[in-house]
Amino acid sequence: MPPAGIFKVSSMTKEDVMNLKTLAEAIILQAADDFLGENRCEEDVAFFSDEGFRICSEMAGMNHPEKCEFLDLVRKCAPVSYPAMKRVAAVGSMSSLHI
Repeated sequence: MPPAGIFKVSSMTKEDVMNLKTLAEAIILQAADDFLGENRCEEDVAFFSDEGFRICSEMAGMNHPEKCEFLDLVRKCAPVSYPAMKRVAAVGSMSSLHI
């Protein structure tokens, strides 16, 4: 389900909700692919360390442990030398941000 306040869920059909969930999942997977690719940029890091991931993960129906597990997987797969990994690692910890 989309986060409360973003869409009027009562006016959406079940198909609309499923389409939004699918779109949110696709955005998360594309962002992870971009982030882990050779041509990553600050936007790719920002998605995981700011509101983008939180919003999409809620729309995709991910619970808190699933969000943390996904962020941890992204962090573990990224090149260690990439300096922005500290920010993503901080977001992925259970005590950080409001994911």
